[in-house]
Amino acid sequence: MTVTPILPEIVELPDAGRRTLEVIRRIAGGEVAGLRIAAIGATARRRPECGQGRGCLSLAVMRALMREGATVTAFDPEADQDAVAAHPDISFVDSLARAILDDRIFAVLCQWRELRLADPYIVGLLVAARRVVDCRRALDAERYSAARGEYLALDD
Repeated sequence: MTVTPILPEIVELPDAGRRTLEVIRRIAGGEVAGLRIAAIGATARRRPECGQGRGCLSLAVMRALMREGATVTAFDPEADQDAVAAHPDISFVDSLARAILDDRIFAVLCQWRELRLADPYIVGLLVAARRVVDCRRALDAERYSAARGEYLALDD
């Protein structure tokens, strides 16, 4: 008898990646299939504020979301053409506004300064649903909660 794991990609993710997926699923109502998700931060290995190797975890989370049926749009202010070309399966865009436009979930995967400065009210006007998952605790939780949306941070 062969036993096949239900979600083998989850087993391959480190704990932080699994927790990230769990929080994204929770704010999505249990599953992400059919949802548009903005994934902010992907290739952050060179940025000290994101820590070494964080970009790899972000990419693994994006791929796991896509395997579960989500449409993922990625934005990373530091992604160069080589980084984008190295990941042809991920749809990168060139601005935060383009990444979150009409998306159902706004998932913050790195601690970019640009994200900390983003106005939650403007973000709320661009997204289709005001659901923010702050996987790096990079955003001001009070400001995002006050903007009349759902805000979840990792380990909430």
